[in-house]
Amino acid sequence: MGSKADRRRQKRAEKKKAKDKDRRRTARDERRASKVRNIEQLADLPEGECYASSDWHEQGPETVWAAFSREHPNGMVAAAIFELNLRDQGIQSADLLPELTPGQLEGELGRRAGDMVISACEPELVVKLVDEARKLSASNDRPLPKTLDDAVALFGDILPEDCDYEILVGDTPTGAATTETKPKGGWMAWIQNRFTGGD
Repeated sequence: MGSKADRRRQKRAEKKKAKDKDRRRTARDERRASKVRNIEQLADLPEGECYASSDWHEQGPETVWAAFSREHPNGMVAAAIFELNLRDQGIQSADLLPELTPGQLEGELGRRAGDMVISACEPELVVKLVDEARKLSASNDRPLPKTLDDAVALFGDILPEDCDYEILVGDTPTGAATTETKPKGGWMAWIQNRFTGGD
């Protein structure tokens, strides 16, 4: 039979073990309760952070990265990441990532986009960018990624029409590339006339 101190130490260790077991069980139950296994159910989760390449508003950029997310009750994030070519190819890739830790989406997007500047944006903008890219794929007979349906299921009831921005797809229209008018006689003649008082 051990001393009184040994019995106390053993009793404390048993209490700690029981507490740890309860803590692990509670954490496991929370994770299970928050896991959404059905893709359509992901669309019922609250909207999370959304992102797009900062050049999305330019005329037909060749690469735009966009991400849409929703938040699980336990803080995890369900996200869809899209690589879009708004010049002529349409949707290049679409990936659904149903369980990311907080901050992992930004890291994943940064890894894929490389040096491109990515900015936070409204969820409606991501939906419209993907919709315009899908139309571009269809008009150019480009195949859509097999994973697209799962990724866009995350949008839920958000429609492209909910976004007020105009998305400029395709190449710059002929004649619209330079709206600047060249002065008669060229720029040097214009500068010379300005300094000499000519018209």
